[in-house]
Amino acid sequence: MERWDEIERYFEGEMNEEETRIFEYNIQSDELLRADVKDYEKSILLLKKKYNSEDRRLALLKTLKEEGKKHFVEKKTKVVPFKKALLSVAAVAAIVLFGTYFLNNGSLYEEYESHESVSVQLKGGQDEGLIVAVENFNTNQYDDAVIGFENYLMEHPKDLQILKALGISYLEINELEKAINVFENNDFKGSVFEHDAQWYEALTYLKMRDENKCVLVLKKIVKGTPYYKQAQDLLDDIQ
Repeated sequence: MERWDEIERYFEGEMNEEETRIFEYNIQSDELLRADVKDYEKSILLLKKKYNSEDRRLALLKTLKEEGKKHFVEKKTKVVPFKKALLSVAAVAAIVLFGTYFLNNGSLYEEYESHESVSVQLKGGQDEGLIVAVENFNTNQYDDAVIGFENYLMEHPKDLQILKALGISYLEINELEKAINVFENNDFKGSVFEHDAQWYEALTYLKMRDENKCVLVLKKIVKGTPYYKQAQDLLDDIQ
């Protein structure tokens, strides 16, 4: 029986007790088999992480299995090595994942984006245009919100709650460089919005598909802060 089939049957739980015992003994005694099993396991874990939908994950698994078996064909005395075949399988996975990233609404960014509503109260002489901008923000009308926030911040540049909302609005309308400039504003440092700014800066780099910078920012989010768990989860998804 081909090695791919043995490994597949082992992970699918299709081996009987005796077959399982022999296979696990072989894993311990055969260094190459042990490495191949680890590679297979990593591939399965990757698929589980990337595919929340069970139907899509199973469809891709089927494709990978079929593609993998094409490369595990004995040709007289020559057998295609597992790792070489796995690279071909991984290539198929990469194509599917790449297509899914751009065509599926469930992108990694969309999994993590979540914005709290903004709430303000009018004070004497305060610009009522801010209330309209906040309403636009809270109803996802970010283009209109930007106009109102920008006008308000010209008179109140130190209002960090509204500055954060402006940055999020830029992020949502894909004005990503402007969003970065907002979240890197030094006024956030030491304020109650410092951790929000870090998190949204990371999300902006994620949306820009600059994973290196995204990771650097995520690693600055320390334990005990509001976005620590989300940052760790996102790091796991990226890495």
